[in-house]
Amino acid sequence: MGGPEIDMGLTEVFTDDEGNHYGKKLGELLSKFAETLNRKLTARNRLLSLARNTTSKRKRRNILRFNLGSDRFEALKARMKSQIRCCINHALNEIFKKAPADAYIVEELSANFLQDKKWPKRVKRLLSGWVRGIIGERLAFKAAERQVKLVKVASSYSSQTCPECLLAHRENRNGDKFKCRHCGAVYQSDHAAALTLLLRVERGTWPGKMTKEQAWELSRREYEECCRLRGVEPLEDPHKSRKKVKKAGAAK
Repeated sequence: MGGPEIDMGLTEVFTDDEGNHYGKKLGELLSKFAETLNRKLTARNRLLSLARNTTSKRKRRNILRFNLGSDRFEALKARMKSQIRCCINHALNEIFKKAPADAYIVEELSANFLQDKKWPKRVKRLLSGWVRGIIGERLAFKAAERQVKLVKVASSYSSQTCPECLLAHRENRNGDKFKCRHCGAVYQSDHAAALTLLLRVERGTWPGKMTKEQAWELSRREYEECCRLRGVEPLEDPHKSRKKVKKAGAAK
């Protein structure tokens, strides 16, 4: 392909297929931003509810005028977004400097790529859209500036897939640690995802976009083919086993 694969993470901006991390402060900044958003939004919702339910017109007017002003809140969000944007820019500059190439393989981010993070849904929705947009925009700008190509590949289940035996399983990954339930391969989780995406491009079977159902079916076929070539028995499809458990529970 002529270039490295870069996986987009939460604790850092990117991890390449050699396990190098870029933008390590991203996780800290995102957590701080998420906590601030959640605290402010919770307080604002409580005040809105109070304003709606009070019978005092004067109290309602004062709440809306003095407690729900958006200027300070928007200024705070702008400062925190600026810090995250600087972290992303710095990470990209470091990648292009340390790993120069004609093309870079990048994952196609989902609409809610922060879904695994233990934050309130409303916060994840707000952050996912914004962070996904700024990473994509800055990456495209800096790639065009340097006249390098971006090759996108579907990222579904990449963080759960073993780059050695190709088993995709949710229990393969535990936070930053990755240990395959089938072959026992051990990796840092973002490094495993980066290697998986690189292999997907090299095999030429993965398009840039596909549904999660299509991605799972393709991932499972490739794993079973890998098992056949190695002469080993594949593990049971975890999606099918979960369906069996649900049916058994419904029957009771």
